[in-house]
Amino acid sequence: MKRMVALTAAAALAVCLAACGSAPGTGTAVTPTEAPAPTAEPTAEPDSSLQDAADAISTAEQIEVEDGLFDVALTLPADYASDITAEEIAQQVADGKVHTGTLNDDGSVTYTMSKAQHAALLESVAAELRSTLDDMIGSTDYPNLTGIETNDDFTDFTVYTTTQPGAVGLSDEMSVLVYYTCGKMYGIVSGQEPDNIHVDILNAESGELVSAHDSKDFNQ
Repeated sequence: MKRMVALTAAAALAVCLAACGSAPGTGTAVTPTEAPAPTAEPTAEPDSSLQDAADAISTAEQIEVEDGLFDVALTLPADYASDITAEEIAQQVADGKVHTGTLNDDGSVTYTMSKAQHAALLESVAAELRSTLDDMIGSTDYPNLTGIETNDDFTDFTVYTTTQPGAVGLSDEMSVLVYYTCGKMYGIVSGQEPDNIHVDILNAESGELVSAHDSKDFNQ
């Protein structure tokens, strides 16, 4: 499960907006006039497990997206923003990724961005999620997977496996939580949280259905 948490905003948004760095300040607004500083590259991947991914789905619900007439405001909770610094936000502003960013007293970070900037962020998040899905195929953690297809908003997945109909592929079933995390994460950052994420797992050779899953039934 080494790539599980790479599917959460902690990774996707870190790649798209902020790299890891020192601890943030508090209650500080950053504007384009502040001098930018180089961003540090992430040095390690988060620990991964099924519980981590489940926690990521829960924490993702804390992300707030307000879609105004001209601008979009996005607030990352403290769990996702703990390594974002004022210098990094200034760099993001200078690079034209956001209009402003504020380090809040509770450790969260609020960004304001144009609709075009928000669209670019979503495109980057989608690319990061798709890259991670591609890395799952035939990996040590998911040896049976031969292909993963998804729609644009990550609410419908068709997964191909060598597992035969009637058999249970444990790694296939565990991978379903990853797809749920993808759909949940993309939906929340877009401001359009999905009611359900559907997954069909098919045998790659015959095309027969191995199993079907819906996020609305998760934990029920």
